[in-house]
Amino acid sequence: MDEVLKKYYDAAYTAGKNTHFLKYRHGRTLAEEHVQALTYIDNEYDGPKRHILDFGCGEADFLCVVDRFERRTGIDFSEVALNKAREKSPELNLRIGTERLLDEFDGLVDVVTSFGTLEHLVDPEEVFRGLMRCVKWSDGGALIVSCPSFLNVRGLIWMTLVQLFDVPMSLSDKHFISPSRILSWLEGEGRSLTMYSVDHDVAQGEYFEVDMRKRLNNALRDAGMDNSKVDKLISWVRENQQWFPRNDFSGVNMVYLIR
Repeated sequence: MDEVLKKYYDAAYTAGKNTHFLKYRHGRTLAEEHVQALTYIDNEYDGPKRHILDFGCGEADFLCVVDRFERRTGIDFSEVALNKAREKSPELNLRIGTERLLDEFDGLVDVVTSFGTLEHLVDPEEVFRGLMRCVKWSDGGALIVSCPSFLNVRGLIWMTLVQLFDVPMSLSDKHFISPSRILSWLEGEGRSLTMYSVDHDVAQGEYFEVDMRKRLNNALRDAGMDNSKVDKLISWVRENQQWFPRNDFSGVNMVYLIR
């Protein structure tokens, strides 16, 4: 377990996730990636709804609303987050632990979900394959995962910094997982992939400026680089953002449905 990451999330959930995670902006309780997953489940998933497992469930916001399933299980390494989840929904089956717990669910779960988790892990491919093994594919099960997406203006700025200058976007993000990487992990598995992005206002819209000013100033400063021109770049993007391409894949988070 990454103890540094665990301390970060414990602190975030103690202070209140709304103050730390932009996905909960305006006090929303359900992130857009959760809404998209619900849309998948209601409109595209036609398998059984006996058991759903959410890996990295946090305060179980998603599990609290996905009440179509007879059994709802959540795994997270933050006891702080799970205690808050238990207060909201004591009927949930919540487990403290890491990816090692996935072995207990091999081939037993109808729908497996994991939101914004893989990019923080040491070996995301190994965990992705562990999630795949939990799905009861023979009954038409499904896997839904989300990861930050960089197929937008925000992403191109970050990938330039990461690939050319080794400037990390954050200390908690270890990987930048693209659709091509997800496809490579699925090669030979005989599964179909559907994907749709969310949080377009953060990628290159209303919240681009808020997000990027904080991230860029901090990242460049931590890397010992000049951050005096961050506002100049942000102003240029703001002035021209109405002409940047916007499509199903240009949001800041990509939600993947594997069947």
